[in-house]
Amino acid sequence: MPVASEIYDALRAFADAVTAKFAGAAAGDPEEQLRAPFEDLLQAAGAAMGRSLVCIGEVRLRHRLGKPDYGIAEGGLLTGYAELKAPGKGVVRRRFAGHDLEQFNRFTQLPNVLYSDGNEWALYRYGQRERPPVRLAGDVAARPPRRPSNRNHSPPRAPRLAPPVPRGQGSGGGGGGAAEVMSASRQRSSERSANAAFSA
Repeated sequence: MPVASEIYDALRAFADAVTAKFAGAAAGDPEEQLRAPFEDLLQAAGAAMGRSLVCIGEVRLRHRLGKPDYGIAEGGLLTGYAELKAPGKGVVRRRFAGHDLEQFNRFTQLPNVLYSDGNEWALYRYGQRERPPVRLAGDVAARPPRRPSNRNHSPPRAPRLAPPVPRGQGSGGGGGGAAEVMSASRQRSSERSANAAFSA
């Protein structure tokens, strides 16, 4: 299976898992709902590229820099970090405030940090973003539409996820946690973006 298809399948599984958590009967911490699906995604994406990645939770940094949500290791060596944010917070510095901004400023001393709020992804090196953020179409935190009570109505179609594309090229998102699958040419664009986001 091509690498792009494997990463695309991993992203779909990630989005489905997160959306299912937000659609549950109990309300949990928004950021926490990303953790287990994120670990699965990173391991699957790494495997697609021939890498065995391990997510180490709450890695404490020296010099009081704080604790990124994850240290990412390969072959027993730490290759970078990942910081998750609640869906909707984004991954661009200008959108951060309070604790998130103060934390971002501390993490500018790190050489390789992947930020994600589940919908957007961006790689920073020493505080400098490598390229425009990648965004999934739709919203992983959106609740799927309820089934109509009238049995004569057809049930809503299951939402589908579009591959990640650079900002400004996506379908813009909407309700339901997903959007229509994009064309093959955009899938090739997603392969380049995904490989860049997960590279050390």
